[in-house]
Order: sequence, then C-alpha cells, then structure tokens
Amino acid sequence: MSKPVIVTLGIGNNYLRMGIALMKSCYKFTKDKVDYAIFYANADPLLFKMPRWIRLVEMDIMYPLENIWSGRRYKAIPLVHPDYVDRHILYLDADTLVYSNRFADLFRIIEQRSVLVYGRIAHPNEPWLKDRANNFSLNIKDVAALIGYSVENLILNS
Repeated sequence: MSKPVIVTLGIGNNYLRMGIALMKSCYKFTKDKVDYAIFYANADPLLFKMPRWIRLVEMDIMYPLENIWSGRRYKAIPLVHPDYVDRHILYLDADTLVYSNRFADLFRIIEQRSVLVYGRIAHPNEPWLKDRANNFSLNIKDVAALIGYSVENLILNS
C-alpha cells in the first residue's frame, strides 16, 4: 500500500496560502509518513514559498463557484485523480486548525471504514449514516470519540 496522503483545496490565492499553512502544521506531526497535496485553481503558486514536500496539482475550474454546491464538486477531484485513486486520503479544508497528532488514528479509521463525509452541524442525536436494513446508524460524535475527541455532531451532506 502506498503512503497515505493529506489533501486540501486552494481555490484562489487566499485559500492556497491557508492550504500551505495547513500542510506545514500537518507536517510538523507526520513528517514523511504521509504525502501532501494541494489541488489548486485561480491562484499563483509563485507568490508563495512552497516547501518541496508539498505537491501542487492544478485543477481546471469547469463550473462557476457561484453557490455552496459548486465547491463540493472539487472536493471529490483528489479521490479520482490517477495518482491518488488507490491511496488512503484525508481531505482537510484549507482553514482547518491542526493542534494535535491524531493522524495515525484517522488513517486507521479511513483504512478500516472507507468513509467520505461532507459535514454540517446537526441535532446531537441525528445520524449521518443510517442503514435501516442492518439496524445501524452512526454520528460523527461517535467517530470522533474513537480517537479521543469531543465534537459537535455532523451529518453526511453530499
């Protein structure tokens, strides 16, 4: 199995700048145990000091970023990119604050469960994954608790 990869989007210079800062904070904890990639568009990477260990992947913006649904299309691009399709991917928004090293736990959960979630805050008991046939439901509070975090409940929102 290839190394896992942490990815983010950098659409526009501000988000590219935040994505670089995010990757630097991830690198502080994970070093060369994972790969790092920023999928970017509408930005000029030459404006920034880019560490050599961050891979930049330029995207074509085919859809206007006019509404909340437009950006979600681009979050799926790393999952179908030929260099990443067979890898365990942790997608983090560029404005994510990393303050603790739980990456090994997160990648273990990704490997075991193959979960993709776009989240939104929900009622504390509202599940984001419900399988009535197997009498199974799950909310993000339960998933976060597995790695020692207490968070607001989120639900699947795709």
